[in-house]
Amino acid sequence: MRIEVDVTTGETTEYPDAPPTPQIPVEITTVSMRQCRLALLQENQLDDVEALITTREQLIWWDYSAIVEKYNPMVQDITTALGWTPEYLTSLFELANTL
Repeated sequence: MRIEVDVTTGETTEYPDAPPTPQIPVEITTVSMRQCRLALLQENQLDDVEALITTREQLIWWDYSAIVEKYNPMVQDITTALGWTPEYLTSLFELANTL
């Protein structure tokens, strides 16, 4: 609460505090490859993901990428192949972001 006093009249006016600004959730869309692999390991999904990485292009992406992007077509292909829901993929990225 903020109180203002008019010095000429002596009247006080009370102003309530502004309501807190609501938190807007931030979507995690990129994590490092290290974070990705640790999250997959923690969720017992690393072996399943690595079994899907078979083409040279996929191997190069998996071995040499610095970051993993949630909406990358390869990530989306893995998500589909393993039957993950969008919510599960989101939870994996949120977990990875903490590692």
